Amino acid sequence: MELTEGNLVRRMRLLAGYTQQQMADLMGFSSKSTISRIENDKIALTLRDAKKWALKTDNQDMLIAFITGTQQVADMVTSVPGLVGFLSPLFRLFV
Repeated sequence: MELTEGNLVRRMRLLAGYTQQQMADLMGFSSKSTISRIENDKIALTLRDAKKWALKTDNQDMLIAFITGTQQVADMVTSVPGLVGFLSPLFRLFV
């Protein structure tokens, strides 16, 4: 199965132990159907909402890996100083 934005955010939500209704409440969405539509790739998250989703689920690392591409991150892991230098600007998005 291809890793889509919807699949990613569903994984993030499930890892955090939230139901769709709980996630809707945390995100400030009107209903759990919005969460379902996001997770089924019917609507896309804005960058602001993606950041909020990552913070609420405490899964910033998964979002960063998805944004940068898993192969690129895997290549950088071989060099810790390289990884830190590469990810430092991205962490500023979440602070």
